[in-house]
Amino acid sequence: MKKLMYLLLLSVCIFQGCKKDDVDLRDKFVGVWNVNATGSLTYLQGTTVIGTSPQNSTSTEEIKKVGANQLDFGGTTAIYDGTSFIFSPETTTQTANGVTINIKRTLTGTPQGNEIIVKIVYSGTWSNANGATGTLQGDQLVTYTKI
Repeated sequence: MKKLMYLLLLSVCIFQGCKKDDVDLRDKFVGVWNVNATGSLTYLQGTTVIGTSPQNSTSTEEIKKVGANQLDFGGTTAIYDGTSFIFSPETTTQTANGVTINIKRTLTGTPQGNEIIVKIVYSGTWSNANGATGTLQGDQLVTYTKI
């Protein structure tokens, strides 16, 4: 009976030793990336376009692991599910020069070769100190290229 117990214990130890290590899918995205963003916001009063604002920039950004399953894209976090990045919508309010903007950003992202492509869709409202109000909408395409 003792031999059977030892054999059983030995087989459990062998199978535990052969367990595959978990692979963290986020590892391939950690590092410094060149970032190129292009897009614009359109401001409307009713159905009339009253202005546009380019949303173009270039920079470098470090993507880091955060917690057990998230990545930090320079202050914006996402979960990588193995095929795409899942971002939570972001809502902010900004006031400058008497104009208040309430804006929602909805982000979607996918890795494509050595790049990450993130699409941002903007929607929101604006108002100014004179009582005028309106809406805004736009989009931005952000390309991350690994350095």
